[in-house]
Amino acid sequence: MRGIPTWAAIGVFLLTSSATAHDGPHATSPNDQVFKIGKNGEVKIGADVRIGNALVKKGKYLAVHRVDGDSHVLALTTADAKREADVVTHEIRMRLIPSKDPVKASALFAEEQRDRSLRVVAVQIAGEPGDHLLEG
Repeated sequence: MRGIPTWAAIGVFLLTSSATAHDGPHATSPNDQVFKIGKNGEVKIGADVRIGNALVKKGKYLAVHRVDGDSHVLALTTADAKREADVVTHEIRMRLIPSKDPVKASALFAEEQRDRSLRVVAVQIAGEPGDHLLEG
């Protein structure tokens, strides 16, 4: 009796192991970036990045997620401003694209554009069942 060929066993293992975890969109360019959001909501954005129509400058932010009707909203508020007048809050409207499994960790996923700038294309919030895509 012959066993399963090694290549078939490896292929089945890879398919089943990757199908069970929802760990976010995968980078398509080596210059794409993932900005992790900590359990306390703090996120360090290491480069200027476009989120929707807003240009979010490099720095530390406090991220707060809320649901507003059918939209999900991510508010990013400057956490490292020297003066209160320098505090900026960006509100980003998103829609949830459901998946089977809840997300394990919160993060912003940014893709490099042709002009070498970064644009956030998806947001994940720990415990939410899917990815958030930006509206508009």
